[in-house]
Amino acid sequence: MRRASGYSLLRVWNQPETLAQRRRYLSRVEEMSWRSRHALCIGLLGCDLSEPSPESDAVLVMSRDANPQVRWCIANYLSRYRNGSRTGICLTLAADPSPWVRARLVTSLVGMAKDDPQSVLPLLERLASDSSSTVRLKMARDLSGLSHAPVRDALLGRLAEDVGEVGFAARYSLGLISDVHTSLSLPSGREVVLKVFRERVARRDLDVENARFSTVQTFVSERMDMPLGEDPYMHLVDTMCSLTAAAMTALRETPSAVEELMELLGQDADEAIRWALVLFLIRYSHPVPLSPTVRLGGLERLSRDPHWWIRREVANGLAEFQGGPQAAQAAQLLGRLHSSETRRAEPCGDEVFYFTGRSAGILRLPALLPPPPVHHLVLKEPGEPHEP
Repeated sequence: MRRASGYSLLRVWNQPETLAQRRRYLSRVEEMSWRSRHALCIGLLGCDLSEPSPESDAVLVMSRDANPQVRWCIANYLSRYRNGSRTGICLTLAADPSPWVRARLVTSLVGMAKDDPQSVLPLLERLASDSSSTVRLKMARDLSGLSHAPVRDALLGRLAEDVGEVGFAARYSLGLISDVHTSLSLPSGREVVLKVFRERVARRDLDVENARFSTVQTFVSERMDMPLGEDPYMHLVDTMCSLTAAAMTALRETPSAVEELMELLGQDADEAIRWALVLFLIRYSHPVPLSPTVRLGGLERLSRDPHWWIRREVANGLAEFQGGPQAAQAAQLLGRLHSSETRRAEPCGDEVFYFTGRSAGILRLPALLPPPPVHHLVLKEPGEPHEP
């Protein structure tokens, strides 16, 4: 809903006759709900951040927003504003208190480096030494797309010395790890194969020479039933889900390996991978020999995810079990998710409540309390009453 509203704003505000209306809205950006500010991040795409204006001022304000979701949006769309690398917004986001925001900034900076290496490369060097392994992991994966080979290889070489998943991802980016001719029957080989599969999912790698799965394009075409609109982030999540389905299908002769890969994906630091795993378990796990117990067990773990996006997707997706043989178990899981959500206090958590209530209605669970209302994205004229 927020994305759709944002792109609607973008289309309307690109018309010259809407300039006065747009600037009236921007004069009260700090009074709007976080959902409205999220939509504004998209509605202002294409504005020039290097020129003083109400538009660039609004983006600057939102880069310091109290809600990390809004700051994440600015980091996510930074490359789609003009001259974003030549402003203090990059420095603000690079020092953001949330590793989630800083990790998303990495992706934008890698794409922006080609046009403004002088501004961007020093920031990437700084983030390669970030205190958060989540940010360093994002660097290890995304740097393979950096156009400046000397900087890319130097930073990846440094990250390759890191421990755990960061080091593995960096070595994979450097071409030092391959699963070709590696046997699943040996524990050491099996670990490498599964981690390589995870890296392919993380990188949306659709074209890998000698890949163990070759049917991913079929999954991508099947997934087109989900309208993705204009948002590239949703295309990334969709491709991750398709790759997950293809990888799991390739492993179907080894059910225990399927479960191990599912656990690896469910523990990954990138929330988009975990989001894609939810979609896979709910809608696209049918070609894979996953027992209902394993499928619901995966959703149970994801329902406790620290990120509200993932819990929201679980709450929404459990409605898919309506009328099926696992409807009762799905209803029980939804009830536990609702109960645990009441003990959380997050600025965006009301969306999880909204979808638990929606799915409760579909699964016929009247015992669940009605969800708190999710405020509609209504941008009112100055002087009108506005939502808290």
